[in-house]
Amino acid sequence: MTAASSGVPEINPALCTRCGDCVDACPSGALSLSPTGELSLALERCAYCADCEDVCPVGAIALPFDIIIGRHDEQGDAA
Repeated sequence: MTAASSGVPEINPALCTRCGDCVDACPSGALSLSPTGELSLALERCAYCADCEDVCPVGAIALPFDIIIGRHDEQGDAA
């Protein structure tokens, strides 16, 4: 299952360099790096803020989202 199909952050272990930047950037503490270098995600703590994706220097984290386009009237109210 990919991140796009599941809607949850996906870590690509083949790209991850275990630098820890994402762990340091995560405001909710959802990411952790084990002593053996395994990166794990506690999904129940994830705030979906995308800070981890933004700081990853190699693009090993994908945080998918959906853009929903709605219709609005001239005053900006949902139609």
